Amino acid sequence: MRPFYINGMLRSLVFALVGIFTPVFLYSLGKDLWGEMKYGILMVAGYFVVTRIVTLLSVIPISWIIERIGFRKSIAVSLLILAVTLGSLLFAETYPWLVLLSAIAGGLNIPFYWVARSSAISQDSDRKRVGSQMGMMTTVEQITTMLGPLAAGLMIERWGFGALYSLALVVLLVSFIPLIHMPPHVHKNGATWNGFLLWLGNKRYTHIGVGMGARAVDDYSISVLWPLAIFVMGINMGLMGGIFTSV
Repeated sequence: MRPFYINGMLRSLVFALVGIFTPVFLYSLGKDLWGEMKYGILMVAGYFVVTRIVTLLSVIPISWIIERIGFRKSIAVSLLILAVTLGSLLFAETYPWLVLLSAIAGGLNIPFYWVARSSAISQDSDRKRVGSQMGMMTTVEQITTMLGPLAAGLMIERWGFGALYSLALVVLLVSFIPLIHMPPHVHKNGATWNGFLLWLGNKRYTHIGVGMGARAVDDYSISVLWPLAIFVMGINMGLMGGIFTSV
């Protein structure tokens, strides 16, 4: 589990740096390109709609790929795809069409990482220590989540979004190192669309589905709607990051 701790911590730092500022970047890009606020909002909405559609359509096929190549390689692939996501945004001010590439890559990254991660934790963690292991992983990830936004906001004010996405790429590359020490396990989970429908119809899991839906609403409210509202109110990037870090 230790490689998971370190990789998860560094990956969380990447998202802590770019998370709440990517919607602001997309909004500013859309507004600058077409001159009106509504186009900035459409740019943000379109980005996340494309991301989630790609995730929905690819999650079962990617699960089959994960069964063949194993968890370690799947997480490594997710990091490569995430690098495409960040690199596309790095150059999107010059080539706006890269926003679409970033959204597609972001959608593919999600199942490659989360299906492999959740499967590995559920199957390879110590049954007697799974609670403490999950608690440790969550703790180290949340610590990095606290540190990132303030530093990112100050960086944007001083050097712009390009410097932010460049730093995030560097941290992402470092996060590859722990994967070398992860055992090359391969498991057969048997993911199918039919299995997904059976899961939806099983009342034992209804509370989990409701919880996932609520978590998604919460995530988008905090990481997309909140920073956009703060930005439109005229709050600068450094203060925005400071508020998020403090909360």
